[in-house]
Amino acid sequence: MPLFLANLLWFLSSLPDLLLFVLLLLFPRAAQRIALRRRTASGTGEVLFHEPTSGTTGATKWIPFTPALKREFLAGINPWIALLFLRHPGLFWKKQYWSVSPVPALQIPDGIKLKPDPTDDASYLSPLQRRVSRTIFCAPYGAGRIADPERHAFLTLLAMLSARNLGLISVWHPSYLLILLDRAVERTGELADALKTGDWGDGRMHEPMPDRAGEVLAALERRDFAALWRRLCVISCWDQARAAGDAARLRTMFPRVDVQGKGLLATEGIVTLTWHDGRHVAASLSHTLHFRAYSETEDASVDDELIPLDKVRKDGVYTVFLSTGNGSDLYLLNDVVRCSGFLARTPCFDFLYRSGGTCDLRGEKLHTGQAERLIAELERRFSLFSFAMLIPARTLDRYVFLYDSKSPPDRDTLADAVEAVLKRNIYYNDARYKGQLKPVEARFRPGAMAAYRALKTGVSGGVKPPPLFIPPAMRSDADSSGGNATVAELWARLLEI
Repeated sequence: MPLFLANLLWFLSSLPDLLLFVLLLLFPRAAQRIALRRRTASGTGEVLFHEPTSGTTGATKWIPFTPALKREFLAGINPWIALLFLRHPGLFWKKQYWSVSPVPALQIPDGIKLKPDPTDDASYLSPLQRRVSRTIFCAPYGAGRIADPERHAFLTLLAMLSARNLGLISVWHPSYLLILLDRAVERTGELADALKTGDWGDGRMHEPMPDRAGEVLAALERRDFAALWRRLCVISCWDQARAAGDAARLRTMFPRVDVQGKGLLATEGIVTLTWHDGRHVAASLSHTLHFRAYSETEDASVDDELIPLDKVRKDGVYTVFLSTGNGSDLYLLNDVVRCSGFLARTPCFDFLYRSGGTCDLRGEKLHTGQAERLIAELERRFSLFSFAMLIPARTLDRYVFLYDSKSPPDRDTLADAVEAVLKRNIYYNDARYKGQLKPVEARFRPGAMAAYRALKTGVSGGVKPPPLFIPPAMRSDADSSGGNATVAELWARLLEI
């Protein structure tokens, strides 16, 4: 009964935002005006805390989180939550798992205010929602403070597996859930023993669950993952662009579960929310949204004209600008979206890829500027490179650092140095911690520059290699630089140098 009441209170607290959103679907301009009035009336307000996000050129940015910005996030999150309960009423009686990210080790600049509990990912919720989430959520105690990734995965699995009535699993990239399930198979016996005895090894007392231990053991030995949580209703995760393949795997593994794609949400703000039918509709009551027409073939903006939400056209490709309650005005996101249609008169968008030279295998958002800074730092520490390039491996689960030098450093030492610099990107660090990305591999390749130039032009000079190679999965265009190979061919042949 306490679980039902907690879920009911969360639903009721989310319902008013859903009702207002539905009423204004026919009037996106009016919704944007309401969002603007809310922001103007509340002002930026006191900074509650700062959230870190990876800067496109390497430095961590700190996003000020104000009461107005918090209200804007809730205006996008609440309709989605209410829709989940309406579409899956069984959630009222079920537990939920929401992925908790570890706290990265960052230098904290002067004037930056952290959350009282940096591991508390419920800070976006209202006070009532945060309170009831303690009853609803299942997660290991202090999950964000567990430094050892294997330990984090083990305790996370125990928390999830102990909830026989788990109804919702919310992760960001679907590969994280796939990795957790692989870990469960590898450590089946240990997980079953911990559930049976109640000794999780975390210094806390847990209820022994011998019956549940038997169920888990049988399901994992058969690799029948759907049998782990027979009451599971929803898996929420990214399912577009590079995440589509892993999301499809989850749909195969959980055939009776609604594997629902997440909307487009960044640390800076929320662009779309997921409708009940899987469409991603603009979060028109959250922030003021503007767009700029974008050319997929040229990888550039077509012009400087900003387009309001109500002037977006079907099949148009755009970059997104946010004006938010923390004082940010026309903040450019590096996300490229296509208008897939309309819900009433409010546009829906599909995420295509990151613009401006960004590579995103598992949510790490590595930018060309970060790769340039990486190479410059390595050259200061080791020696000058005659060739240096960071390139995704063909398996798309790690990066390879290709290099040539007259005084080549040891490969393992260099790989460790590359890894240390890349981990300053909080999203890369998170993907490595969770096992979504494997460690960087360093490959010494004498004559790499000449080989690269030959691949590109067939001549001996005049071609400068990019610091970060972005494969076709991250872009829609063929190689437009005048070379004699497509992007896909060049990618494959680079890794053979």
